[in-house]
Amino acid sequence: MPYVGIEGNLSVGGNLMKSVIDLTVEVSRTEVAIKCKGSDHVRYLGGLKDYPVEIEGYVTNDCEGQKALEAAFHSGEEVEVTFTHAPQHVTNFIVTKFTHNEPVDDAMTFSASLRPSAKELSLGGGSVLPPPDDDDDDD
Repeated sequence: MPYVGIEGNLSVGGNLMKSVIDLTVEVSRTEVAIKCKGSDHVRYLGGLKDYPVEIEGYVTNDCEGQKALEAAFHSGEEVEVTFTHAPQHVTNFIVTKFTHNEPVDDAMTFSASLRPSAKELSLGGGSVLPPPDDDDDDD
């Protein structure tokens, strides 16, 4: 069983991922550069939040999760991803890249890049992927 963190697993489209080597969840903001005429300094502000996910693993013929990732990439449709570790986190992602690495004398691997597609991420409390702030309604 693949483990995310200490205790947990990862499933895609309801299918358990097998042979996951690495899972990276990045929480970041875009950089907005503020430049003023007559000044030689640049000031940065935090822009929009992003939660890209990178998955790497060994290619296996019996992993329905890998098949669901690849199918979602080719179709361009959203896929539901579940991170199971207390608490469970579920949200929809778009698969933006799916790569097979086929070395001559080593195990075949795959990698996939995912971006969240849901406006509100239903992730539960204490999530590593918090829902985005909806500041637009306050104006």
